[in-house]
Amino acid sequence: MEKTATIQVGIVVERRESDSRWIDAAWKPVSIFVGASPVKGWRELASGERWRRYHAATVPLELHRTDAESYKYNLSTRSPSVFVVMTPDDGEMPWRVLLATASAYEGESYLTSDEVMVEAVPMPPEVAAWVRDFAEAHFDPEPFRKRKRDRPPALEEAKFGKEPIFARQSVATPSRSNTESRSGTGTDKDTDTGKEADG
Repeated sequence: MEKTATIQVGIVVERRESDSRWIDAAWKPVSIFVGASPVKGWRELASGERWRRYHAATVPLELHRTDAESYKYNLSTRSPSVFVVMTPDDGEMPWRVLLATASAYEGESYLTSDEVMVEAVPMPPEVAAWVRDFAEAHFDPEPFRKRKRDRPPALEEAKFGKEPIFARQSVATPSRSNTESRSGTGTDKDTDTGKEADG
């Protein structure tokens, strides 16, 4: 059984004119598609009155056996997603696609940097089926070994440049009464019953 699996996906990035006085436009990944050919530079796909969409890059979407739990969590959410990570670029376009991942944990790990953009885009049905087959084949719940795990990140709708796409929800831990077991530790007094004290 293979420990990894890979398909090539095209990343679609949208440029939308901004009403802000500080920036001309907002950029963000909006979708992926399967079977994309490699591209040199950004290729325009569609446009409207105030927006344009580009095939920004073709990147591998890799699955790893060790991330099977994260894939299953992603698929269990209301809107399974692929997480696209982009970094600033000094070239013709202001952003460069770094990677795409189906792992919520991996996507979250990039949020520690203020210089990257992480966006959740809808996972196409054919990709979801592929991820599901891989996760079910490799997921090991390990029922006989208790492990400590962080609560899976909750996916949120992203507001571009404002809020992260993940938020860890605090888990209220039920209070436990610290009941000490008492085990009869009274001091025994030695009593001489067979002897009398000499006067």
